[in-house]
Amino acid sequence: MGATGRLPISYNCARSTNTNYHVQIACAGMGVELIADMPEEVTTQVGSEWEAMLPSAIADVARIFESGGKVIAGTGAVVQMNTQQIWVNSSPIEIPLTLTFEAETSGFQDVVKPIRFLEKLTMPTTDFGGTVLTSPGPNRTGGGMEVRVVIGKLLRLESAIIISAAGSFSSRMAADGYPISGRCDITIRTDRVLSREQWAEYTGTADNV
Repeated sequence: MGATGRLPISYNCARSTNTNYHVQIACAGMGVELIADMPEEVTTQVGSEWEAMLPSAIADVARIFESGGKVIAGTGAVVQMNTQQIWVNSSPIEIPLTLTFEAETSGFQDVVKPIRFLEKLTMPTTDFGGTVLTSPGPNRTGGGMEVRVVIGKLLRLESAIIISAAGSFSSRMAADGYPISGRCDITIRTDRVLSREQWAEYTGTADNV
């Protein structure tokens, strides 16, 4: 992968020369890309929401009859059919990453600026004379500040959201007076709920069921 050179500003902070171990985070709207080393572990998290088969209003009525039955029968039994779980929604996928940075030639260029870039990806921009805040990520019309994320061969997202970024810096300073190392804990989220087919495409596992 390496620094692609497609964007005006590129922070190539990866110490590994093997692109399979690289994480690329790019925001074309900002004209910035970052290349860092992949952490030792990469975790993906997704969930789905389910609820009982009967809608709440109907279930309330059903519980009234069930309650009456319990009084008569002297039991805590419920109608099993009413507990059947129905899918409601799934969550976007979240990927927490810890990226580390070390100063090779400059603490400012190699450590501070890349971490500040990641933090900026969570922040809105101002418009109309600084009175209106604009989304830091993609918007419904397809424009905005889409973030492209590539994690080795594991994952490729063309439009993602950075929902959190926590930077920390070493108290040891490089020759230029800036921290000699630092790290940033970020959480990436897909900008929508993905289908099985889309997830297979983004992870390169389309041949699997």
